[in-house]
Amino acid sequence: MPSPIAPDLVYQLTSVSDPSLSPDGSRLAFVKSRVDKDAMESRSQIVTMALPGGEAAPFTGGTSDSRPRFAPNGSSIAFIRSDDKGRKQLWVISTSGGEARQLTSVTGGAAEPGWSPDSRSLVFVSDVDPD
Repeated sequence: MPSPIAPDLVYQLTSVSDPSLSPDGSRLAFVKSRVDKDAMESRSQIVTMALPGGEAAPFTGGTSDSRPRFAPNGSSIAFIRSDDKGRKQLWVISTSGGEARQLTSVTGGAAEPGWSPDSRSLVFVSDVDPD
């Protein structure tokens, strides 16, 4: 009889989600997540790979990165990352690499990033106080 699934199995699991295909179809960005046993927290980062058949490699260095979205011109990836206060904010990074730049610092946090067709503007959703 097989052994039962132990609770510690959760620390061995890795999940992938939220794929974003580059405009020319040559690259894929997605989120890779796992649970950090020492911190008892979920960790996620943006991973990219060349298509077809490239190796997946970490692209961002954050611990709470999500929702990658390629710019229509393919030059940048917008994504969501928590700031120092734990609020999710909008960030952008060049597809050639380098440091990510934080674009927002909104009290209600940022979510659901989207690019304008000309890659010059971004839109996002945020909770706001109606007053």
